[in-house]
Amino acid sequence: MGNKSTKQQRFENASKTGVFSLEDKHLTSFPSDALKIEALRMLTIENCGLSKIPSDIAKVSNTLQRAKLARNKLKTLPEAMASLSNLQQLDVKQNQISDLPPILFANMANLKEAYFGQNLLTSFPPSIGSATSLKVLDLSNNKLLSLPPSLSLCASLQDLLLNANALPSL
Repeated sequence: MGNKSTKQQRFENASKTGVFSLEDKHLTSFPSDALKIEALRMLTIENCGLSKIPSDIAKVSNTLQRAKLARNKLKTLPEAMASLSNLQQLDVKQNQISDLPPILFANMANLKEAYFGQNLLTSFPPSIGSATSLKVLDLSNNKLLSLPPSLSLCASLQDLLLNANALPSL
């Protein structure tokens, strides 16, 4: 039995469990092996200096349920993330996100939790109204000037966190 690299072991374990996790590592690019996992359910890449999510994130659109990408250096998210129709949790807090694709939430009817706190957002996409299962939305500590009227379509919303923004009034 030969020695397997840590990377190879991580990929094999993730292939068996459907969970890919990297935390507190220095990454120069997105780990493309993660998107080769056929039944990827949970993707965690936290505090790794990640600056970009590739468009081929759409490869896991049928299986991915949780994307935890907090504490990185993301400035935006790709439009391809709109294809993640089975996503239930999206955590991108503590990044540098200032802009989001208008269609980001268009196919995310199963999304229950979205964490965008501690970013640089001045607006939020109107497609949020398509996230009809959304229960928790954290938009705290951004630079929001307004909220999209379509937010009222999120009838399941229980927790809306808006503290530390530039909202004139609600």
